[in-house]
Amino acid sequence: MDGWMDESADGQTSANNPLILQSIYPSCRSPSVVELFLFCLVSSASLWLFYFALKLPPKKSAPRPGPERSSNRQRVLAQWRGVDLAPLEKMRATPARTAAAVMPKLMKDLRMDARQGEAEIVKVWNDLLDPIVTAHAQPANLHKGTLFVNVDNSVWLTEIVRYRRKEILDRLQHSFGREMIQKISFRIG
Repeated sequence: MDGWMDESADGQTSANNPLILQSIYPSCRSPSVVELFLFCLVSSASLWLFYFALKLPPKKSAPRPGPERSSNRQRVLAQWRGVDLAPLEKMRATPARTAAAVMPKLMKDLRMDARQGEAEIVKVWNDLLDPIVTAHAQPANLHKGTLFVNVDNSVWLTEIVRYRRKEILDRLQHSFGREMIQKISFRIG
């Protein structure tokens, strides 16, 4: 025996490492093909386990195209509701927009131009008209070109409607334009 060759019981030799075979097969007989296959399988499996134990965490890959997988929470909610609302919720979700994109619509919805005009009317009202009239009448609202003015009592309402209505309307139209103030409505309030 030269150290690398073993004789089997029937006199055949095999080129196997005697150190490995003696640790596994103490009788030093030659293993069968099935035994060698199992030995290689077990040793390679242990090497793979060792490799995966030392392996770094896997790289995060890009998300797969196609429908996203739902989380456990979404699946439980869908089962509890009896309907999966996740696609509808995703469809209704609006993407974030910049403030510059939102502000023009917000200003229009809040009617900021009209409110600014109404505030200007209140400021100019006190400067344009006689202080005695402004002490008893104040603008309340501007709606569709009609300026609504609240007056203290019926005496002043009659005074303004009969004698000063045309003068007040002309001064306000001169300051703000005929489109903004088309007529004036006085009421006690």
